[in-house]
Parts: sequence; structure tokens; C-alpha cells
Amino acid sequence: MFRLLRPDRRTLINSAIEAVLIVFSVLVALAANRWRDQRVSEHRLQITVQHIRIELENNQAILRAVIPYHEEEVRRIGQFLAQPDLTQKIKGRSLYDLRHQLIPHGYWNPPVTPGVLSDAAWRSAVADDTVTLMPVQLLNQLTAYYSFQNIAVERPLENLQQKFLIPQYFDPKATVLMLRMAQGWFSTMADEEKSVLQEAGTTLKALPPSSKAGTPAKSTSRHE
Repeated sequence: MFRLLRPDRRTLINSAIEAVLIVFSVLVALAANRWRDQRVSEHRLQITVQHIRIELENNQAILRAVIPYHEEEVRRIGQFLAQPDLTQKIKGRSLYDLRHQLIPHGYWNPPVTPGVLSDAAWRSAVADDTVTLMPVQLLNQLTAYYSFQNIAVERPLENLQQKFLIPQYFDPKATVLMLRMAQGWFSTMADEEKSVLQEAGTTLKALPPSSKAGTPAKSTSRHE
């Protein structure tokens, strides 16, 4: 009776082998799942980085187009203010009256404006948590750049309408003051745009090399 209930050595060995095979299969399956998940995450990150790369390059193109215009306005207004008969030229005229003479193409050179600098790729990466896949150093660089882009270029636009575009009638001294304010605004914008352009270049260098696999086609900017 005891012998009937006692498994023989061969049965024990077979059972042990089966157990080892089961454990091995489970481990292989888990490793395969981890590898597959890692590949999917890497692919997601590559695509996101490439979208950010394209966004930064497009933003650079916009900045390169608008900076010379702002610098030219600094020169144009400065040249006007340096005229010896300035008092006569601005007599009875406000900045609004002089705007078409001194700022013929508006405060930007249409259709290129700093307001169209994009952060859509970055916001998308934050929304879908792709940023959690980024190395800490890259994440910090991108966070710093996009924050700086928004602060440096977009914030000065908020009060532009109230400061310069409302038609008012000024005495000569007030008109000169407003012209100097406009010149200062153009100068500030040009300096800020140059800083953003430089930071965009630095951030592009921080991005990992682009991969041909899964690389989206570069979009054509409407402003180029």
C-alpha cells in the first residue's frame, strides 16, 4: 500500500522538469512583454522627439524672419527721432498718425508674428505622458525652453493694443515719448527673439539623434 502511494523517482524528475519548464516559460513571456513594452515606449519617444525637433526648427524659421524687421524698426524710428526739425514733423501728430509712416507693415512683418511660435508638440507630449519616458536632463531642457519661449515672446504682446494702437492726440512731447516707447518695444522684442532663437538651437542640440524608422515627414510651415 505504501509503495503504491509513493511516487517513483522517474515521476518526481518529470514533475520537476515540467515545473522548471513552466517557470521558464513564464519568465520568457514576462521578458518578452517587457521588451515589447520597452520597444513601444522607445518608438513613442522617438516620434515625440521628432515632432518637437520639427516644431523647434519651424519656430527658428519664424524668428529668423521677424528679427530683422524688428531691428529695422529700431533703426527707422531712431533715424526719425534724430532729425533736427523733429518738432515740426510731429506737430499735431500722434503715434497713431505716424504709424503708417514709421511702422508701414505693422508691429510684425505679416504674416510672420511671434504669436505663432508653436508649443503644440510639447503640450501633446505632456498630455499623453510621453515626457515620463524622457531622460531627466532632456525633460528639464525642454521644460525650460518652452517656459522661456512663452514668457520671453508672448507676454510682451498682451498690452500692445492698449499701449500703441489706440488712436489718441498727443502734444509733441507725448508723441516723442510714445515713439521712444515703440522703439524700445521693438528693441526688446528683437533681443528676446534672439534669446529664444539661441535657446531653441541649444535645445535642438540636446535632443537625441533622429531615427529614420518611424520619423514623421517634416511639415511645411505656412510662414516660410
